[in-house]
Amino acid sequence: MNEDKLKDKIELAKKIVSNQPDPYKIEAFKVILNYLILSDHEVTINPKSIITQHEKQDPIKTGDTINKFANSCGITVEQLTDIISIKENKFELVVPINEKNDSQKMIKGALCIMITYEQIFGVDWMKTQQLTQHLREIGIQDHGYNLSTYLKQNPDLFRARGSGKGTEYKLTTGIGRTKAYETIKELAAGSKNNQ
Repeated sequence: MNEDKLKDKIELAKKIVSNQPDPYKIEAFKVILNYLILSDHEVTINPKSIITQHEKQDPIKTGDTINKFANSCGITVEQLTDIISIKENKFELVVPINEKNDSQKMIKGALCIMITYEQIFGVDWMKTQQLTQHLREIGIQDHGYNLSTYLKQNPDLFRARGSGKGTEYKLTTGIGRTKAYETIKELAAGSKNNQ
């Protein structure tokens, strides 16, 4: 394959995944590019006609998913939707995390983000940069680039794989998930008290 054809296939793969949410965009790009490269014939795909399973069924709108998540947290669906918002397949925590130091804010924020992505979108592993971006969006800054350090200092809550910028994290099955559910419940109780 010549360089121009490869560039064309890369551009086509970029267009196809351009509207995908971040947790899925990179993996979708890899799969589609691999398919395009391995195809012996020319492939023309209309990116607007591609609808992923994730787009077909918005999980936040499925009663079972949100009910299960709320039940796991020990709160009502109404309490859960008072503290989190998911629009256009994007998560947002809409209540502040009140902690005295940045490390605790980042840990609590990461717990909320990771459990929501796990329960709502089925995403277990998240890259550091994805977590950092979500934390920024909820007002928690990582000025010293310490998020990875804080997560690694809590091996009972988080598992890590990879290294450098490619490091990914997930909640531990027992304590990590339990603490994440408790954190969501605490935020919901705080939100209720502030009304």
